[in-house]
Amino acid sequence: MSQPQQPTPYSMSLAKSLTIDEMRALHRQALSEAEAKKTELKLVLASRYRELVGSSDEVLEMQRNAKTLDELVTSIPDLMERLLECVNAKQGESKEGEESPQSFTSSTRMATEEKKGGEKEQKQKQEKEEEETVERDRLRLANAPRNVHRYLDVVNVHGSARALIDTFAIIAKYTRQYPLANVLTRVEHDQDFRPVKNRDLLIQIKMIYLHLQSMPLRTIQMAKDALLKLSETCSESARALSAIHMLNVQVRTSEVQRANKLMDLYFESKAKVIHELLNRLSPKVKGPNTPTRSKKDKNSYSEEATDAAEQTISNILLILQYDIVLYPFQIFMLRQYETADSEESVMHYLPQFDGEQLKLKVTNFLATHLPLIRSKVKTILVGIAGTTASRLGQMRQSLYDKTDGEECLRKLSNSICSWEDATQVIDIDVVTKALEGLTTTTTTSAVTADASASCPVRRFSLWGALFSNTFSSLVHSILSSAFHSVHRQVISSLKASLANAPPYKDMLPHEAYRNTLYIATGLDKELKKVSDDAHELLIHAEEREESERRLKQSLYVQTCEIMGRLLNELRRMLVNNTSSEQISVDEDEEATKQLILGRLCYFLKFRLASLPNLLNPDSSPAVVATKSGGKVGMITIAELQSAFEISDVDGDGLITFEEAMDAMEGAFSGTHFHGAEMLRETMLLSPASDGSDAKVVGETSRTLTLMELALLSARGLKHSVNGPESALGTIQRMLNDLVDICFSKWARIAIKNPLSACLEGAQNLIDTATTVTDAEWKRLYLFSAAAEEDPYNLVEREKSMIRAETFSARDVGSVSSFFVAYFISITSILNQCVTPSDSIQSLSSPSYAREMGIEALSDISTMANLLRSSMVRESLLSLSRSMHAIIMADADSSELGQRKVTKCGTSSLLQMLMDVSFISMSYFKLNELDFALEKSIPADVHAGEFTSRSVGQYSRNLLEEMENVIKGLLDDGKTVGSEKYLNVIEQRHKEVHMACELFFAPLFGERKSAMHDVDSLSTSSDLTGLGVPPLLVNPLQSSRRFLLLPIQAEQSIKELELIQNLEKERTDKAEAERKSAGAAAASAVSSSFGFFSSMLNKKK
Repeated sequence: MSQPQQPTPYSMSLAKSLTIDEMRALHRQALSEAEAKKTELKLVLASRYRELVGSSDEVLEMQRNAKTLDELVTSIPDLMERLLECVNAKQGESKEGEESPQSFTSSTRMATEEKKGGEKEQKQKQEKEEEETVERDRLRLANAPRNVHRYLDVVNVHGSARALIDTFAIIAKYTRQYPLANVLTRVEHDQDFRPVKNRDLLIQIKMIYLHLQSMPLRTIQMAKDALLKLSETCSESARALSAIHMLNVQVRTSEVQRANKLMDLYFESKAKVIHELLNRLSPKVKGPNTPTRSKKDKNSYSEEATDAAEQTISNILLILQYDIVLYPFQIFMLRQYETADSEESVMHYLPQFDGEQLKLKVTNFLATHLPLIRSKVKTILVGIAGTTASRLGQMRQSLYDKTDGEECLRKLSNSICSWEDATQVIDIDVVTKALEGLTTTTTTSAVTADASASCPVRRFSLWGALFSNTFSSLVHSILSSAFHSVHRQVISSLKASLANAPPYKDMLPHEAYRNTLYIATGLDKELKKVSDDAHELLIHAEEREESERRLKQSLYVQTCEIMGRLLNELRRMLVNNTSSEQISVDEDEEATKQLILGRLCYFLKFRLASLPNLLNPDSSPAVVATKSGGKVGMITIAELQSAFEISDVDGDGLITFEEAMDAMEGAFSGTHFHGAEMLRETMLLSPASDGSDAKVVGETSRTLTLMELALLSARGLKHSVNGPESALGTIQRMLNDLVDICFSKWARIAIKNPLSACLEGAQNLIDTATTVTDAEWKRLYLFSAAAEEDPYNLVEREKSMIRAETFSARDVGSVSSFFVAYFISITSILNQCVTPSDSIQSLSSPSYAREMGIEALSDISTMANLLRSSMVRESLLSLSRSMHAIIMADADSSELGQRKVTKCGTSSLLQMLMDVSFISMSYFKLNELDFALEKSIPADVHAGEFTSRSVGQYSRNLLEEMENVIKGLLDDGKTVGSEKYLNVIEQRHKEVHMACELFFAPLFGERKSAMHDVDSLSTSSDLTGLGVPPLLVNPLQSSRRFLLLPIQAEQSIKELELIQNLEKERTDKAEAERKSAGAAAASAVSSSFGFFSSMLNKKK
């Protein structure tokens, strides 16, 4: 009994390291691998068996040939013996004739012999001729193999076919036992022929046939191989076709069928060549010395691959020009081509071809393959364009020279026919429709027109069919990449500026001015640079008008898209961090961001001098398509607005990205544009992206407005030629809205602290007035000189209220200090945020203003005016709302329906009336400048939306309502006549405005004529009689309007320090000169040269 096999260390280690399930899986894997190896072994054995069987068949064939050859060789001695016997027999007969005696014959016998002798001579002559013919044929048969091989060695398939046909004709002349010879020589088996009994000839025929019977197939294969490559001459293709036709064994087909099959074979061969060349075009081809490219450039071409791709495309063009159009026209239609002097034409060996069939086959070939070629070539050119635009420009020029260049057209024409004649066999309409089947945005044309003729003549153009629109789309792709880079650069610069900016209280205004101006001018320079580079590199010299037209169209579309993306990004930055729920956000940083973005949007309105040229209405896709006579297929802004309003369910003017895609799909339905794909592409999103995961800084969802969609869909939207609905007008409207929103939010945050302090004082005033008596309130808030003169008089006045007969100016105080402090604070904030440069017009040129529809430069607000007007509007709106809430507030919950202000005394009511009327007077009467108070009031201060109510009207209504309520309470009490206290209040307003005029001037403007002179004001009877000094001392004629000086343009801090050091050196040297009078001259010289040497040393 055999011992069980001991486990190996490997199996033991597996058993220890693997679980049962893993062992079972390993076992199943081993069984499957073993089964696979078993199947593979069976297949190998079967293939070897088939090879063995095939080898045995070849061995048997060799054995039969060897036996035949042995029989021929063994029969040679017998033939030699027979030959010797015949010779000896002839010599013996001649000798017997000489030795025989002369006999007597009759005349009849002599005549008979003479007759027989003549027949014998004729028969011998005929036999001799036959023998000579046989000898010549045998000689030709002997030379036939060498001739065939000689032709095949030089790839002369036509000569080889002719030699084979001649040889097989000789064979068929003497025997019918070789079917191949019978078929190729077109003879029937039962046809009369003269068989020969010459055994030597038959043996030679058999040997030659065995030698040449495989040559027809070899010749046909070589002829087909010749068709499977680029033909150097027309003769090469014609000879290959003639060889195939002569060696065709299908004798039962008609001449027409054979001609059609010959054309089919020709075009099928050329199709294989083109597909092989297209397969060679791959962006992964790299040279041996090409460094490894990064993942970003994996689809780009190396220099070696670019050269190889250009050569492959050139070969494809040569095949299309010569092998598909020119050579078939000469061979199949004209039946003649240019030949050398010693070259024989082979056209009479070819059948007659049908011209209509040729036209059909050429047209179908081009209609099938041109779209494939164009698609593949476009993919390759996109990779090349990603490497460098100049390389693409060089290739474009090279391809144009090889298609529609003058030198190329001259080479395509010869003495037989011209290129224009050859292209007449092409049905241009069919080819154009096939090309348009792959066109999505533009109309592809495979024809060009002769503009010089009165009636344009259409002709086929490979440049127009393959490259014209391809390079136009590549130009669009290159421009897209360039504009995407510009967009990223601008956004990164803006984010860097926002990240490094200090809080707005610490920010220097000239730095904000300089940074935002740098971003705006940088954007303008980049746009101009892209445009100039595109005009320099991407305009084709021989096709200048067409290429320039398409380039301007691409620039128009790309400019609209980059401005739409940029403004969308800016708007979403504004929405970010403004909600009241985001209490953790630093308001100083938010104010800084709003101020910087507002300044940037302002500069974008006026400093983008390149926009009018890039957004020329004549370059819009709709206008270009109309001028070129192509299909427009675009929508209007009204149709886009309708789709937008359907998607905007809540009516807030904003839609999400998903809603925008639905709106775009609906708007562009029925056109050849895909709205959703267009939106994804213009927003730089991948096809897999959607609006749900599209988040920006601050986690603000991606939203879009109607005007942003109008810019982002510029390639399929008809913009107006001018006006607000033009591309430039849309950009200006969006920037205007952004500027208003930015400065409004900045002003709202900036005045928050002064407003809180002011409202706190107002709230304390009214709270005190409702809890104390009128006399106590006057003692607390009003300044009374009489109290100092007679303290008992004050006690008496506390016991009584203000009466009409006892009322005087002393009973009315001045404007509350917290309101004056509020106005001075917001003026100070305004001064700190404005530079002298903000008062300068920011238009780049008057012509640019006219292009925007601005007749005069005075119609444009400066930056200072915009900041001032935003501050005025926001301060007025916030103050009027807050004061209305305080004054018109209800009393305690126990007294429903009763306002708190009704509990106030007469003095406090007069003070409130003075403060409210002071606010109204300051904003609506003192205001000397245009602060755009007619602009709409924000419905939602956090969303930046506007209603139809204006800020001025809304605030005026609130202030008038408060004044009317207070006046009504005063009139109900009948304590004081309105004409008395109104005059005093007006006088107090004038006093305050006169004292604070210098402080209020930046906010409300300087008055043209002062209401009162300062000196007369200080000595007025009212103030003097009361013993009340002015509220504020008149300030000196200095200004806090600009807290910081502007940056010096030519000297930096280091240069200033250098000058100070040089001055110190000069002072030291002057003292040294005074101490040493004898060395004054030398010291002067050294001082002179020392100044320049120190400058040089410091520069080094």
